[in-house]
Amino acid sequence: MLLTTGDNSYLAATPDLLDPNLFEQLRGLQARAPNLGVVGDHDIVFELGRRALVDALEWPGGGDRFDVDYGPVQFIGIGLRGEADDRAFLARALRRSTPEVRFLLVHQPLKAGNPLLPVIERSGLAAVLSGHLHAYERRSVEGAPSVPQFTVGTGGASASSFATPRSDDAAVYLREFGLPRIDVRRGGVRYRILGTTGAVRDELVSGSFTGVARVRRPLIHHPPTPRPRVPGRPAAAASARSWCA
Repeated sequence: MLLTTGDNSYLAATPDLLDPNLFEQLRGLQARAPNLGVVGDHDIVFELGRRALVDALEWPGGGDRFDVDYGPVQFIGIGLRGEADDRAFLARALRRSTPEVRFLLVHQPLKAGNPLLPVIERSGLAAVLSGHLHAYERRSVEGAPSVPQFTVGTGGASASSFATPRSDDAAVYLREFGLPRIDVRRGGVRYRILGTTGAVRDELVSGSFTGVARVRRPLIHHPPTPRPRVPGRPAAAASARSWCA
């Protein structure tokens, strides 16, 4: 499974930029694995580009809210940012008892005081996966300290001349090209950040991480209630870099 957490086409998503910015870069991965993700700020600059992006990738929920099973793993998306009106959807998705491992995707990293953190803390989520920043961070956030939060914006680290400042709650901070890989085994999850040479730049293991590797399964989408439209804003903006799982 290939997961992307927004800003899929930088500096903006337009129909003519999807091939050079996205498909030519990820064709090898996309040929071998399904792709699931959320939109980011740069993807929604132009509504035509946002629509072209989510239509081409055939993302459930249009890159905003989704609840998808991939074998025993559940992926929940809440789009651009975590907001109070996402609480009911998130709580409902987390009430399903069948998934063994759960991940939450949201473009902008959640900060202390976010209204979703109490739900996340008691959710049983394995991790929260985000993008947005031009750096990699592994964080433990006040309000949901038991759920690790990973921010990965290192697919285009040198595309900007400015440095993303380190968050106060970041346990690990990196500014170099890299790709996270998540391995799920029965009883545990291993997170590794791999540099361009394949060297492991950060690693976190939760649980016992034993048993056999998971095999590919079909995606099963559990359609959410559509998000209310906000007048004057694109649909994905009303709420609303790459991961290998």
